[in-house]
Amino acid sequence: MIIIHEPSPIAFTLGSFAIHWYALSYLCSIYVATLYTKALTQRVHPEMKKKLFLDPFFSYLCTGIILGGRLGHVLFFDPLFYCAHPLDIIKIWEGGMSFHGGLIGTIFAMYWVSKRFPPIKFSTLCNAVATAAPLGLCLGRVTNYLNGELIGVPTHQGWGVVFTNTDAILRHPSQLYEAVLEGPIVWIIIYLFHLRKPSLSNPWKATFLFIYGYSAGRFCAEYFRTPDGMVGFLSLGQLYCLICAFFAGIIQFYLTKNTRTLP
Repeated sequence: MIIIHEPSPIAFTLGSFAIHWYALSYLCSIYVATLYTKALTQRVHPEMKKKLFLDPFFSYLCTGIILGGRLGHVLFFDPLFYCAHPLDIIKIWEGGMSFHGGLIGTIFAMYWVSKRFPPIKFSTLCNAVATAAPLGLCLGRVTNYLNGELIGVPTHQGWGVVFTNTDAILRHPSQLYEAVLEGPIVWIIIYLFHLRKPSLSNPWKATFLFIYGYSAGRFCAEYFRTPDGMVGFLSLGQLYCLICAFFAGIIQFYLTKNTRTLP
């Protein structure tokens, strides 16, 4: 089956004001993640029901994801361009967000929230966000498809998608591959190995399952996606996934050997 896709970044308009798919996906995913995290932390810490937790958490999470994701894209993928055009750094409406930068920004945001609301452990917040994150990633990749960006490599299988904003070449819908691999597949892994039977002795389990699951899914999907750049035989995305998983493994090993220092 061949699909002719005419991408548009605009979901709908309200008078002269345009609502973009990016804005909808970010707001929906972050808001759902906020509600989920609030529900989980209040189940673990009932006393949090009396505190103003939702609004500050939502603002911190938004700031961490957007600021970290944008700066990550600037530093990891095209630093020379942004050094020459520094004003373009703030043009997030033109696209350009890095998952790994957003991950770092989210970690800092969760740490800040855990310090502001002392009963909540840093690990509890990270686990909750890790469980909710696959939904946001799935929505983000679907948005990439609707916008006609991060397109796939050409396919000769007789089926695929033609992105009219790019060329007339039949391509893999790599954005949708990533939506499935980084979204539902990662959530199922977290559900099977953590949510069904949470481990009290391993409070970071969901966080590391998410990092490893995402890294594996993104690494595989990159073979069908036009790379942002290459380092040897690896795309930049694959390289950053390997680095992320490697450091996650080191941190997990350290936490396992130093259980008394778990935050």
